[in-house]
Amino acid sequence: MDSIKRLQGLRRRENQKHMDVMRIDWHIYDKCDLRDLDMSDKKLNGAHFIEVDARGAFFLNAELREANFAGANLRNAYFVNADLRNACLQGADLRGAVFTGADLRGAMLQGSITDENTILDDARLGVFVPETPQEPPSFFIPEITRERTTDSIQQVVDFDKLIEELSVFGGEE
Repeated sequence: MDSIKRLQGLRRRENQKHMDVMRIDWHIYDKCDLRDLDMSDKKLNGAHFIEVDARGAFFLNAELREANFAGANLRNAYFVNADLRNACLQGADLRGAVFTGADLRGAMLQGSITDENTILDDARLGVFVPETPQEPPSFFIPEITRERTTDSIQQVVDFDKLIEELSVFGGEE
């Protein structure tokens, strides 16, 4: 019996060596009382704060990308320098909330409640477009499309277009 347990233990250890471990951080605070709570500098990307009471809470420098604050009470909450890209604030009460320096690009604010005390000084608003490196234009590379077939990949080159493009640079005057 001891030898079987020992073999099972060795097998578990061997499996753990080959197993890829993925850590999942899932933050769900739905309908919680977060009043006056300090969540500054926390990484809460994708967290759910649906219908929370977070009046006066601090989210200074917090990472809240794609967080969901739908229907939340965020009166007088502080989001100074917070990253709220693509966050959902639909139907949230934002009266008196401070978003100084916050990144709200792509955030959904439809139906949220604001007033003259809601501060958006230096906040970044608008559509969030991920930054992608631009490739330099290539003039002498033919347009190639790849068609996947069941047995192989075929390259199709438009030689007429290639000759036309090359003749432009051939010095026709």
